[in-house]
Amino acid sequence: MNKQLTKKKEYLVQNIPKLIENFNYHQGPDLYFYKKVIAKIRKNPLRNLFKRNNFIELLYATLSSWGMNARGAKMKYFDEFKLNILENKNHFELLSQYKFK
Repeated sequence: MNKQLTKKKEYLVQNIPKLIENFNYHQGPDLYFYKKVIAKIRKNPLRNLFKRNNFIELLYATLSSWGMNARGAKMKYFDEFKLNILENKNHFELLSQYKFK
């Protein structure tokens, strides 16, 4: 694995609480969409949510509101994004079993 990528992962893991705390100060669309996604995930298993087009659209809107289509990053068009999400849904379901403390 690339050393730079490993350092970025280590930074994220070590700073998750601080990063979440900083994120909680946001009051705009980024927080609104994030709360919508979290509420849906807490009420439904991911395998059910992935069957709903509106959930995947909500994920897309959330990432866009976080600036994932700005500052050098480029999001894919929705249809390709959706296909990529659905192709990897088993990985997301596996990851959803883990909880941050």
